[in-house]
Amino acid sequence: MIRRIEKEFEMTDTLSNHTYDKNTRMLMFTYKNCLNVQLHLKLEFPFRPPENLHINGRKIYYNNIGNRQSLVKYFNVQCLCCESIICPNNWKCTYRFEKLIEEYEIFKTMARSSLVLHHLEKNHIAPTEILHIIARFCGDKL
Repeated sequence: MIRRIEKEFEMTDTLSNHTYDKNTRMLMFTYKNCLNVQLHLKLEFPFRPPENLHINGRKIYYNNIGNRQSLVKYFNVQCLCCESIICPNNWKCTYRFEKLIEEYEIFKTMARSSLVLHHLEKNHIAPTEILHIIARFCGDKL
């Protein structure tokens, strides 16, 4: 496992300052010099996904971010948690830490967009057709 971790950090410029505690199996690193990431690696890693994703000290729960109705309506996503590569059903041992954080960035944008779209729809600020165009624009940027 340690060899895999070391190799992954050698292959990229976006991940830096990594430390791995063998006793707790906690991996900490910096993404693009701005996000501090902490993950717990199971003994079975890389065959099982990391757990307990923390970004800048905050635990990330994909199951309760964004507006669920807007995620379904505008992005055709039933559940970010089930769509995530960190979900055991979606995990592949070839996934890298960088991909986890890139996915976090995409999901964060999608969740924020779903909140804005919900607000616009709820308050009748824009017609539904326009909201779908905005959502498509946001989706294209993800």
